Amino acid sequence: MGFWPSDEFGAAAGSVRPVRQLDRKGLGKLLIIAGSVVFADQADRDRFVAAHADLVARARAAPGCLDIAISADVLDRRRANNYERWEDVERSTGGGSRRTRPTSAT
Repeated sequence: MGFWPSDEFGAAAGSVRPVRQLDRKGLGKLLIIAGSVVFADQADRDRFVAAHADLVARARAAPGCLDIAISADVLDRRRANNYERWEDVERSTGGGSRRTRPTSAT
């Protein structure tokens, strides 16, 4: 679930984990994933964000995706933020092709 940054993008540190699955009284389970990644420099961060545009588009079109964003932080020029909101865990992991990470060549 979610993307997991790799060294190929120059990530120095980061955390992207499911925050919690909430029970929305009779509406099923809601999954929120939030985190950030800090890169060596702004160029690595910008390349990482741009490389994930297709993944974000596929996820937004997927059943169960309520919202997803991978974006540059407005204060820290080396930080990228990830936010995902899904109807439930099962829908967040379905359809492997939309969860495929880009390569460093992107």
